Amino acid sequence: MKRVLTFFAYLLLFPVILSAQTTLTGTLLDQDGKPMPMANVTVAKPMGQGLVKIVEAEKDGKYSLTIDSLGIWMLTFTGVSHSHQTVALYVNKSGMIKLNVRLKTYDYLDTFRDVRINGNFNHWVFRTAVGVKKQPSGTYSVTIKMKADTLIYELMGLAKFGRTINGTQSDTYLYDKEGDYGSVVYPVNGMTKIVFDPAKLDRSSKAAVISFPDSEEVSARFARIYDEMNRTETAYWDSVDDFKRSGGRMSQFKYDWSGIVTNLQRHIEQEKNKLLRQELLFRYLMMSYMGVNVDTSIVAHFLEVDSSMSAMRSLELPFYMHKDPVSYANSWVLYNQMMYAKSVTDSIRMAECFTILVDRYPSTPYGRWRKHYILQTEGLRQGKKLRSTKFLP
Repeated sequence: MKRVLTFFAYLLLFPVILSAQTTLTGTLLDQDGKPMPMANVTVAKPMGQGLVKIVEAEKDGKYSLTIDSLGIWMLTFTGVSHSHQTVALYVNKSGMIKLNVRLKTYDYLDTFRDVRINGNFNHWVFRTAVGVKKQPSGTYSVTIKMKADTLIYELMGLAKFGRTINGTQSDTYLYDKEGDYGSVVYPVNGMTKIVFDPAKLDRSSKAAVISFPDSEEVSARFARIYDEMNRTETAYWDSVDDFKRSGGRMSQFKYDWSGIVTNLQRHIEQEKNKLLRQELLFRYLMMSYMGVNVDTSIVAHFLEVDSSMSAMRSLELPFYMHKDPVSYANSWVLYNQMMYAKSVTDSIRMAECFTILVDRYPSTPYGRWRKHYILQTEGLRQGKKLRSTKFLP
């Protein structure tokens, strides 16, 4: 939603490389350790390279699936009335892996001002979603007419970040393959009254839990670093959203990164495993688009790839495909910092980043693009002095 280069791109550095079958087993439960009405595990390759399989957990929450290759796999754990949880699973050998997951409930809005229902009755067209009226009892209801014998619906206006989620009235559920579930009910004589009861929502504050039997095994540590990065990003953007909702101006927004950055730098220095160190270095560089003035000298260390990870260079990741990967990565960091400066209307910092970008890294795509944009936008010619920086996009 606000990403310049997501962590999924980084996962392309660790390709699926060898054929070897691995069995993944475990439990997928709710925040209290209980089974959910329906829960699924989705297996996919990184960077949207393709959905591999979806398996449904058993009634007791147990699941089992096979993975046919070594490398990085993206696992998405979902359950009715719960936020999905993504796990970056590093499979470095065939055999058995056990992974238990407890999901967190949805982050619901404090007040429901505009509850709407969307479903197969309106062909899932958001703009024609029907309003659900609040009743004196505190519940919300709407009557849906349809000829089909099955109504599948999701509700809008309940969860943060605009998610459409299952309702509190369901005969069964249907996974929408995007991390949420549709409620399924069966109309009688072409009519169905749908009732949403806020009192049935679980507003638990418990966080999701990912657990491996051996927490120090490389797969467990890789997944933990990925999860920590996601939690850091989520906390930051939640803070931004809360600040905006309170009427604050982004030019006045401040976020304390000091403890997070210090701990991360210490972790990078102490990490001995080369793969995990690369993951930590990229996590640090990713903070550049959230306002952290990262030490760009780290870029060179991030791009150091020894023979044990030579397969990384065979991938079409821009850092490695460019004739000068260090310059490319530095220009990417500068671009991220420039766009952050724009978001907080810091024209001075924005101008500084722009100047360094086009002067030091003119041969990189980011340097060429920004220079061309300014020349085109202002109708300027090279050699003509820029009269201000306020127009920088």
